[in-house]
Amino acid sequence: MRLAFDEIRQTGASSAQVTRRLRAALDDLLTVAPTARRPPLEEQLELLDAAVADNDWPEGERARLEPDAQGIGSGADLRSTG
Repeated sequence: MRLAFDEIRQTGASSAQVTRRLRAALDDLLTVAPTARRPPLEEQLELLDAAVADNDWPEGERARLEPDAQGIGSGADLRSTG
């Protein structure tokens, strides 16, 4: 998990778009991860929250940091239906 997410989080934490996509990816992985594999994902979410909190976001900007899976390569057309 660290290899996949640390560098993206560290370099993209000041970008609302990057943090939204990263949060969406982590949330999505948590929905399918077995219980034993959830702690590293949860840790990444905590690290992302901390990185976002460390930024001096303009008033109202934090509201835009909700997960957003509508980016390129993450649409419903790429998700399995069963």
